[in-house]
Amino acid sequence: MTRLDDPERGPASAALVCQHRTVTVVEGRSGGEASPRAVVRVRLRRAVLRTAVMSLAAAMLPLGLTLVVVIVGGGRWPALLAVELIVLLACLALVLRRRAVFVEVTDRVLRGNGIASPMETVPVEQIGAVHLVPTYVLGIDEPILQLLVTDRSGRRVFRMRGTYWEHGDLELVAAALPVRPHVVAEPIRLADFYAQYPTSEYWFENKLSVRILTVLSVCALSTVLAVALSAGA
Repeated sequence: MTRLDDPERGPASAALVCQHRTVTVVEGRSGGEASPRAVVRVRLRRAVLRTAVMSLAAAMLPLGLTLVVVIVGGGRWPALLAVELIVLLACLALVLRRRAVFVEVTDRVLRGNGIASPMETVPVEQIGAVHLVPTYVLGIDEPILQLLVTDRSGRRVFRMRGTYWEHGDLELVAAALPVRPHVVAEPIRLADFYAQYPTSEYWFENKLSVRILTVLSVCALSTVLAVALSAGA
């Protein structure tokens, strides 16, 4: 496999890096024109999907046991059943959403979506720079690689966080792009990453207001569940 920092690497060697992950995709269009062949396509790491399934089981088990106890005791169980169904549907929606997340590079575009973000499509001719930056994330011992793609003005147009992708996927995507990636050798703090690349953060990252709103939402949801469980008892 060709190294990303090989000064002799060109478009041909980039294709060599990705040849084992090449996927041929031909999708019909209304005008009869076939979509371009996918050079690289990556999906969320399997561990993320396993975590989603385990979270589903963990969320349903206590509610299910409580529902059984309430039914056996002759309590008012419809409210509790409704809560359990809502949690089940929410967890299933999350699992299905995670299965639909992907990133691909074709000869025309870089495109992909996230768990909480819509599809983003970037024409390859608009890409000005590609950065691979290892970062230290709070609570994780190993550095997490960040792939940041910017336009010619330095504004973020695409980003991938290594937490959610298989090892080596970010390098594959970077190698398939028409711009030689800039690889940062030493890991930096996530706060320094945001400072050095000012447009890199998503709307929900590095913001105190979002953290406070998340805590309040969790507290409100816990209160609703507690009231529902009391009503079903």
